Amino acid sequence: AGWHDPGDLAAEAVRNLARHAPGAMLLVADSVAAAALIPDGAAFLVFLDGAHDAASVERDVRAWRPKVARGGVLA
Repeated sequence: AGWHDPGDLAAEAVRNLARHAPGAMLLVADSVAAAALIPDGAAFLVFLDGAHDAASVERDVRAWRPKVARGGVLA
């Protein structure tokens, strides 16, 4: 409970990924800009935490759907 520095949370997330999911990366960026960095079909799991309005969700899904490998998950 309480306020947490986003930088501290991101650092903790990176440590957890390194420990439990080698090869995973945390991208803190505009969703569409981040998607442009990833080759199509290269991601097994994409977890988006963005704006929840319909236009933003549609924009995120359109940008990330091609990036997810066959059998992968876009959440």
